Amino acid sequence: MKPARLIGASAGFTFEAAGDEPQLVPTSPDGGAALVSLERVVAAAPKPLAEIRADVLKDYARDQQLAKARQIAAGMLPKLDKGMSMAQAVAEAGVTRGAPPKPFDFKRSEIANKENFIKMAFAMAPKKAKLLEAPDRSGYYVVYLESIEEHSAANDPLLLANARSALSQQVGPEIARQFIRAIRADLKITRNEDAIKRLREDLLRTGVR
Repeated sequence: MKPARLIGASAGFTFEAAGDEPQLVPTSPDGGAALVSLERVVAAAPKPLAEIRADVLKDYARDQQLAKARQIAAGMLPKLDKGMSMAQAVAEAGVTRGAPPKPFDFKRSEIANKENFIKMAFAMAPKKAKLLEAPDRSGYYVVYLESIEEHSAANDPLLLANARSALSQQVGPEIARQFIRAIRADLKITRNEDAIKRLREDLLRTGVR
């Protein structure tokens, strides 16, 4: 059984303003009750700056560092796109901290549990660079995709099964879209924009989306 004080405290949040009519709140299954009223409302307020000054300064410094890191990383992208090596781009940017450039080579089937910057590479075009913020806001990854190697999926049953599943989910909607387009072309359907507008307004008034 919940203590009456705890139940009364939670009931206090149902009032709209201090001075509202008191409420009778059940406190136990055997008929116990408490009369609850709201005396005053303490508005939420930020902590005094003196208490959080160190945290504020730390967050501000990190934001400034992150902005500077992004500026440096963004400046490397056009150089990489023009063919400059990653090592040279890093050197010209004056980057002396952090992990050195490291190449990676993965198949799509191997990236499920890899870092986001590796997954991003599989959505990039060859000979292009992109940047991605590190998940802990410690800086930025600069990723350059050197090349894409095409491989046959004939010996990868899992990949084939996933591809078939994805395609099968698209076949039905695509057939429906083609069928609708064929009907429109055959029947020469025209749109009554005024009627459509009135219907939309009626639906919005009744709360239908």
